[in-house]
Amino acid sequence: MLNDNTNQNNLSGDISEKPAFRLRLIGDVSLPAEIPLAIGEQPFVIGRYDINIGHKQCDFEFGYKTVAVSRRHAAIKRIPYGFVIVDLDSRAGTFINGFRIFAGEQCQITPGDRIEFGTAGANYVFEFNNLL
Repeated sequence: MLNDNTNQNNLSGDISEKPAFRLRLIGDVSLPAEIPLAIGEQPFVIGRYDINIGHKQCDFEFGYKTVAVSRRHAAIKRIPYGFVIVDLDSRAGTFINGFRIFAGEQCQITPGDRIEFGTAGANYVFEFNNLL
């Protein structure tokens, strides 16, 4: 049985080193406090666990009861001059610093930017990970 607050995140490979970037929670305290971002050549996809599928579909998945987050909500990817986030046609939207981005639109993000997945408290800040 899945606990709704269970982080379904299962990054492949050795994660003895912290990823250089993360999303730090500033919203609903029942959600994961941080999302470590292992961003390589492929986009890092964020979504919600789907109990009907029964297996991982995203790099990070919120619990299945986090209904304001779509099953495949948004992706963060590295570009030559930084990072962008793309809304993957989510139902409740993706917001950067309070402004909604359109499905498929790439929006550059920098450390300190506020990212909201939907409108129900999945609010995070994009930042460098504290490696100390």
